[in-house]
Amino acid sequence: MTEQDIILDFDNSVGTEDRFAIRRFMNLFIETVNNGTREELEELLSDSITADGFSEFTLQKSQISEMFYKKFYGRRHNYINMPKLKLTSSKFLFHLNGSYEEYQEGILSAAGSLDLSVARQNEKFCVVSLKFYPRMRLSDDV
Repeated sequence: MTEQDIILDFDNSVGTEDRFAIRRFMNLFIETVNNGTREELEELLSDSITADGFSEFTLQKSQISEMFYKKFYGRRHNYINMPKLKLTSSKFLFHLNGSYEEYQEGILSAAGSLDLSVARQNEKFCVVSLKFYPRMRLSDDV
């Protein structure tokens, strides 16, 4: 896997300092999903996080970290990518939406749109919500 930078589009509601901090956080999040341990990933997730669209049911924090860990940890050719995201902000949250890709053995296995919400808690960022809208997904039954 080659490291790819996120193309981060933004509106005027997001200050320069926050843009750079969110870009660094998102690069860390992607790198942690791809290569980090479950514990490292859980540090980047809010305790109240929910994720929709990755399975039939809404996932909670432990289920999200388990899903990413099983799919990607220690597998060099299995990884996620978020090549293009748009950043906006509201009072307390940063919202990112854009493209999401999963690769298994280097082959695109899932692609779609992702809505992600990030909050600043105790001087650090954490993901509070993930929503995946799949356009394409390989069947698990293959």
